[in-house]
Amino acid sequence: MMDVRVVVRTDAVRRFARSDSVASYLLRVATKKRIAAQVDAPVSPSGSHGRPPGHLRSWVQVRYGEDALSAYADVVTRARSPRGFPYGALQERRQPYIRPQFRDV
Repeated sequence: MMDVRVVVRTDAVRRFARSDSVASYLLRVATKKRIAAQVDAPVSPSGSHGRPPGHLRSWVQVRYGEDALSAYADVVTRARSPRGFPYGALQERRQPYIRPQFRDV
């Protein structure tokens, strides 16, 4: 039997996770998810609670960032009800497709 030793260079993995190719892939996938979220967002023909029709749909965005581990892209919305409740939290399904953005980035 042959012994195998695997060495993982964490600095190289981190550099790859922040590379342009990974970033462009993340943004491409997130953009597709943003479009799907906008299509799935409910639109009231007469608006909702003082908000214009399509308010949630118009506020769906992609936020790209980096944390200690890697780069990431979130599909978020800053749309809020007149009382300040995040609309995105109301639209969650079994598999969330849109996250409310609780802070400005």
